Amino acid sequence: VDDAARSKSPLALALESVREGSAPIKLRDPVSVAAVYAGRGYSPLWYSGGRLNRGGRDLFDVLAQAKEHGLNPEHYVPGAMNWNPSPPAMRELLLTDALLAYSRDLGSGRSDPAAVYWKWEPPVGRNTAASISHDVVTFLQSVPQSGRNLSARSLAQLLQGFEPTHRDYQLLKESLMAHLAVVEKGGWPTIQPGPDIYPGDAGERVVQLCRRLFPAGDFSGQEDFYGEALAEAVFLFQKQMGLPENGIVGRETLAALNASAEERVQCIAGNMDRLRWLPKTL
Repeated sequence: VDDAARSKSPLALALESVREGSAPIKLRDPVSVAAVYAGRGYSPLWYSGGRLNRGGRDLFDVLAQAKEHGLNPEHYVPGAMNWNPSPPAMRELLLTDALLAYSRDLGSGRSDPAAVYWKWEPPVGRNTAASISHDVVTFLQSVPQSGRNLSARSLAQLLQGFEPTHRDYQLLKESLMAHLAVVEKGGWPTIQPGPDIYPGDAGERVVQLCRRLFPAGDFSGQEDFYGEALAEAVFLFQKQMGLPENGIVGRETLAALNASAEERVQCIAGNMDRLRWLPKTL
């Protein structure tokens, strides 16, 4: 693309205003965004004729799936539907910037390990923000100007290449989805404070314990009696939480049981992010 054609491109003008600081938007990675469009002759990816195209709609759908990885879609497209007053060229840049940011967070972590561990040394084989950005830029530059081959499937394949593949991450992802489903249903029941609950006990708090551990109502035993089947569920819960496996619902076990599903989601998401600090495969 010659200089005259480039100077007339809405995307080139938009990028220039971003560099000058006069644009109504801010990009997290303006260098990579500029590289994407310079490498494709300043042709758009997500908008056609000023309207969001199929690729753009697919990208919105892909970004919405960030929650499945413990990431907040609002970090990438906050108030996306309120972008309409902005020129299409600005919205185009924001979407590319969002894909770059999501890819980096998914592959190398949203949090900074160096801020947690002052002696942090990145392990060999770990995804880096720079390498991920390079891969995304290369992918987007290769998309034909027609937008062909840019779809939900191709975007998902791109992102899957950054996702950790070790088993612990996949198990956490499954647990996250299960907890998100609980959150959507309003959470789980809590157990009233009181004395420690022992095997053999009976009463209303045992019923609450049963309904907390079997929220789907699939408990086959006697709800108001702390028998063997309920004890097995308590032992398993204590093991999962790293608590003493004694079957006694004491202060620590009660606190863990009464933690909200939202708190569990945040905890799982934090552990998933820490696994992104490690090499992609272990």
